[in-house]
Amino acid sequence: MTRGCVTYSIVFIAGILSVHLCSPSFPITATLLAILLALAYTTRKRALMFLTISHIALFVAGVQSGTLSKGKENLPPDKLSSSIQAKSGTIKLKCVEFIGKITDTPENKVILCALTIGEKGDMEREFRESWSKAGAMHLLALSGLHVGIIYAISDSLLSILGIFPIGGVLRWGISILILLGYMVISGCSPSVVRACTMIFIYKLSQRKFRDTGKWDAIAIAALITGVLAPWQVTSIGFQLSYAAVAGIAALYPVCRMAFVMCAEKWGTTNGAAYGVFLKIWECISISICCQIATLPLLIIYFGGYAQHFLLTNLVAIPLVTGILYLFVMLVSTHWLPYASDFLTWAINVALTLLHSWINFISG
Repeated sequence: MTRGCVTYSIVFIAGILSVHLCSPSFPITATLLAILLALAYTTRKRALMFLTISHIALFVAGVQSGTLSKGKENLPPDKLSSSIQAKSGTIKLKCVEFIGKITDTPENKVILCALTIGEKGDMEREFRESWSKAGAMHLLALSGLHVGIIYAISDSLLSILGIFPIGGVLRWGISILILLGYMVISGCSPSVVRACTMIFIYKLSQRKFRDTGKWDAIAIAALITGVLAPWQVTSIGFQLSYAAVAGIAALYPVCRMAFVMCAEKWGTTNGAAYGVFLKIWECISISICCQIATLPLLIIYFGGYAQHFLLTNLVAIPLVTGILYLFVMLVSTHWLPYASDFLTWAINVALTLLHSWINFISG
């Protein structure tokens, strides 16, 4: 797998976005695309010419997809997603009922429903305003953060399968199936679908290609979304999601390496304190990287950003991670009386701390 897929994805998505500037007719783009494909085939042995023509062809294909989407001609994936969303409603109601039984306050129920299944129907306006003011609203919207945590939890719990000859394949396969199930339960929200696609592509390519990388996974996931659901490319969620992921991919390794190099220079790489401070720095780095990458979009669409986002996420992200871990453990062991009671108590304590911290930051 080469970095060519990154440029292919960029030009295809650029073609979709260009439809908002000019909207050529479908026959024109179809004819031009056929000509370009024929030229690409005839020049396949001339590397530079082939790459140039193939990129132009992908741009035109993006224009064609964008034109179809702009014309409100829904593609089959949209209908499938709508069908899954309708059928997931029953599952969501059962999940909300279960969450209502284990939470001790309405606020904790609202937070846990939003964090786990993306259900925000009972969220009041004052609640939304306080979380938005603190820069924590993204934590309540199912995103790559939640999907990544769910995958990490399932992958960790299934690590015991490594003792079997094909344990690695089983571990990977079951983790992916768990992600697919979570995607269905969440109603196939665009952000969850994007995150699941990226994880699936990255893990699959790791097993098939030696030189695969994070940029390949990001690009292919974006390309698949553009092909199957071109109308999503113009959404704010799509742009913020991929901007945040790209920011983490580009800046986070630099931030983490800077901390490690400073620790090695000062001779403090040993001991438990180093691991604790490294985790804290990782949380800070992820927040900074996301904010830097999404800042232009936030200014364009919303005219600004939450000033206290860094302080909020420093405490909120570890708490959210812990809550999701505890919730998965509770679902897995809810039939054990003492274990379920303790986990229920711990979840409510963590939820109360999270909500209190957000209220404190929002003033």
